[in-house]
Amino acid sequence: MVEPSSAVPHLPVNNAARLHTLSDPFLQQIWDNLIDNYFPEQKQLTSYTVAWSKRRQKRTLASCSVSRRRISVARELNHPACQALLEPLLYHELCHAYLAQFKYLRHGKRFQTLEALHPKMRELQDWIQTGGWAKAVRSDRARRAHARRKGYTS
Repeated sequence: MVEPSSAVPHLPVNNAARLHTLSDPFLQQIWDNLIDNYFPEQKQLTSYTVAWSKRRQKRTLASCSVSRRRISVARELNHPACQALLEPLLYHELCHAYLAQFKYLRHGKRFQTLEALHPKMRELQDWIQTGGWAKAVRSDRARRAHARRKGYTS
């Protein structure tokens, strides 16, 4: 299994093969497995870069930029306690990437139907609604502050 790592620097989008190397290997493995399991005929989805965000997040767990073919995952989730939630979260972003070809970019009925196919989606939604995301943000802030006080980089 590939271990989570720190954020990967973003470079301009101009070469799908080159971009793929900028992905975080751990996140990319999850993304590729989801494509194989849910959208095996949609090979264009494999050209997306999947990486940890560089910026601190407070509200956004992940985002999908169809034009840049990039998925950004909040760096606050780069912790073993959040690892099990990455698959349904990336599946949510994969639904955006897949439906973009049909011009469906929002969370409408078609999106919700597709999203409901993932067995852990309810678990992710419950985690968010019961304060799991807010706790992850606070924990990440505390870890980073502690690392700064101790002289470590993050």
